[in-house]
Amino acid sequence: MNQSRTLTIANVQITLTQDSTSGSHATTIWPAGLLLSHYISSIYSSRAKHRSLPSLDQKSVVDLGSGTGICAIVASRVLGASWTFATDLSEHAKGILAANIAANRVAGDLPPARDVQQLSSSGTLDADVVVTSETPKTPRSSNPTRPAPPILASVPLDWLSPTLPPTLLPHLPFSLILGSDTLFSLALLPAFFRTLTALSGPRTIALLATESRDPAVIEEAWKEAARCGWFVKKLTWDKIRKTVGKLDEQWWEEVEGAQVFELKRKRG
Repeated sequence: MNQSRTLTIANVQITLTQDSTSGSHATTIWPAGLLLSHYISSIYSSRAKHRSLPSLDQKSVVDLGSGTGICAIVASRVLGASWTFATDLSEHAKGILAANIAANRVAGDLPPARDVQQLSSSGTLDADVVVTSETPKTPRSSNPTRPAPPILASVPLDWLSPTLPPTLLPHLPFSLILGSDTLFSLALLPAFFRTLTALSGPRTIALLATESRDPAVIEEAWKEAARCGWFVKKLTWDKIRKTVGKLDEQWWEEVEGAQVFELKRKRG
């Protein structure tokens, strides 16, 4: 049964639909997603203190295993990324994720509609998403004196696929990669980190949040990350609380147990 939850992050109101009875983890707002969305909002609001963060003006962000889309929506609406892609398996990308993305777009959030039928039939994107693989690297605006609003889209992405969706290719490498609750299966870790690496470049920063469910999976995840050329830094709980700032204790209790990790590509 679908339920609606409204969140306020950096004075931006976000309304999300979730279904905790669907049997799928992808249709629920989990503590890791809540924590990561508030964390990225906080660090970008004080970016002068976080000089290693990439500017997102005219840059692209991809959210892996986006689920309800909370982190992708924050990246677009709060961080101001020029292009944000919320990715998940096809059945999720075309369900609650697509609905939440559509519900949280602002007016003029997409370029002019074209080739909608072609996109729909190819399965590359949902029919309501009109970003194509030929989308230019400059957002289009009907008023050339006013910056175009950010583009926000849901895109089916299977980590086990040997190729990336054509829609993502013009945006490689992504400046910022997000992921919450993506490290849950030993069997999927190699595919996840292959996908992460394929989407990244030397200056890409990845921020991953996860709950401490199975320490063995997390331990193996960082071994796989190292094999794929990533340096992993765990953010301390004290640093996260100091960065996010004043939120009520009930909120902190809800996200207790979630962790945030910063990943950067190793040089050389």
